Amino acid sequence: MIQPILVINAGSSSLKFATFIGRRQIARGEIEPLGPNASVNWRWSGVSEKASQPVRSISIALRIVADVCCINNFKPTIIIHRLVHGGPWYHHPAPVMTTMVKKLNQIISLAPLHLPANLMGLKITRRFWPRAKQWAVFDTSAFSKLPLAVTTYPLPRPIIKRWQIRKYGFHGISHAWAARQASRVIGRPLNKLNLITIHLGAGMSLTAWRQGRPVDTSMGLTPLAGPPMMTRSGSIDPAIPLYLAKHGGLSLTEIEDLLEHRSGLYGLTGWRDMRQVLAAAGQPLTGWPSQKFTAVERQRARAGLEIWLTQMHFWLAGYAGQLSRLDAVIFTGAIGQNAWIRRAIINGVPIVKSKRSIYIPANEAQAMVDQVLTWLTPK
Repeated sequence: MIQPILVINAGSSSLKFATFIGRRQIARGEIEPLGPNASVNWRWSGVSEKASQPVRSISIALRIVADVCCINNFKPTIIIHRLVHGGPWYHHPAPVMTTMVKKLNQIISLAPLHLPANLMGLKITRRFWPRAKQWAVFDTSAFSKLPLAVTTYPLPRPIIKRWQIRKYGFHGISHAWAARQASRVIGRPLNKLNLITIHLGAGMSLTAWRQGRPVDTSMGLTPLAGPPMMTRSGSIDPAIPLYLAKHGGLSLTEIEDLLEHRSGLYGLTGWRDMRQVLAAAGQPLTGWPSQKFTAVERQRARAGLEIWLTQMHFWLAGYAGQLSRLDAVIFTGAIGQNAWIRRAIINGVPIVKSKRSIYIPANEAQAMVDQVLTWLTPK
């Protein structure tokens, strides 16, 4: 029987949702940023709605989703949640159970921004749709079988064991979707391909694939590692936080806020939107309003973009060097659709410059539905 499915992605500052009949998507929407002036957008079977209103919590956001579903006479029998972290336990889609919630509460410190919101989403949807079967899909599961040499940090083994420290990787749902879709575009089985997938959104990460399996990814114990992102620092000298605490008097909370929210391209340029950075750097964007920038703003934008691209080249070259051959570089995410950025990244790495590059539109909701329905299909 084809079932109505609701997909929920409850984040720290937003909520995204989509509805499906079986594998066919019929609606999608988002509420962001949560707060006094949230933008509420949804599109259902060709009909679009847009409003601005106070939405101060995940609970209120889900009430809006419930109202949208009611208006469209949609009663989900399956609800699929995106969970940012599965810890060392969850490597596949799994039904939501009390034991799962208890385990995930133990590792909130590994994803303090997103996991509490994810868990709140589980709790609230149970109230609104008590009869629906709830499933979880984990962003870390795609990387559960990375080589031990890649996942192990050079720290004392008792510390690693006690605190469950390892490279978990993130954006796994997006990377796996991009790799599978690229296989269709190229016309060869995924297990015959060596790829590098690059997810470019507010968060950014790269994954190397050898014969259809991920062999390395740039995010680590947390989503903070890898190249610089829009507001995250990416990988830096690990002594910098210690230096700031010792000599700058910054608290751990202040350092965490600095690295998560005030660094990356935002810290370098003053802008949180890549389109703004590109415009100031002199890269015109179709549909983006023309603006006047000061000489200082232009200089900061160009310098910030050069720093970011240098780091992207470093990670891309490193992953290309790990693979015996590279068939294609795959871009996904909102920023990844920018052709100038794709060329700038590819052309900056001589061993990659001549390789095929493909843009795959992100569709994590479809990827999550495919994962769960495949898992439920009798083998």
